[in-house]
Amino acid sequence: MCVVYFGDLSPGAKFDVNQLGGFVIQVKNKSKSASPKERDLPPTGIPRDLDKPLPYLTCILELGNDSRHQDTKTKIKATVPEAPSPGRLRELTGDLLEAQEALQKYLKNPAATNTKIAELEEDVRSKRLLVERYYRYSVFVRGASAETYGILNEAGIAIQFGTLLSVTMPPPALEESAMQHMKPSLRLDEASPHTAWMWD
Repeated sequence: MCVVYFGDLSPGAKFDVNQLGGFVIQVKNKSKSASPKERDLPPTGIPRDLDKPLPYLTCILELGNDSRHQDTKTKIKATVPEAPSPGRLRELTGDLLEAQEALQKYLKNPAATNTKIAELEEDVRSKRLLVERYYRYSVFVRGASAETYGILNEAGIAIQFGTLLSVTMPPPALEESAMQHMKPSLRLDEASPHTAWMWD
């Protein structure tokens, strides 16, 4: 997470903590594209005013994935949120708190059923996502070549950059991939392709 300051930067200006924002970056080096859940980075550690929230940015760099995004047919994709409206984040946060309270209250019910618990948990999850996605800009970048990062050609370091990545971030060995098939617990991990289809 990196900090961003939206306040006045002129000499002598007073620091305003309410103007602090941030952006979240995640770097991946696997060939398989990130799952929908992996792309939903929450604003952890970023202060957000419920009445006048500042925008925040998430950026996922998939260095080992050279495929193109299906919807844009490009290696770089960006999403832009709707314009914020006064009090909307406070309203969404209130809805989330109510859903969480409803779940906790139901869990104390001796006659609670798994079906109803799952329903309430899904309600909490969906409302949490609405809060986390509010006023969020997202950038998804695939690949590590000059095709994606044109600045590498401009600076004349495309080959050097590729060499640096190959040394510092080598791709998973074939034997490591084979070994994972011998560990059933890994197949149930959130990032596993065996469970990726479960995310909506």
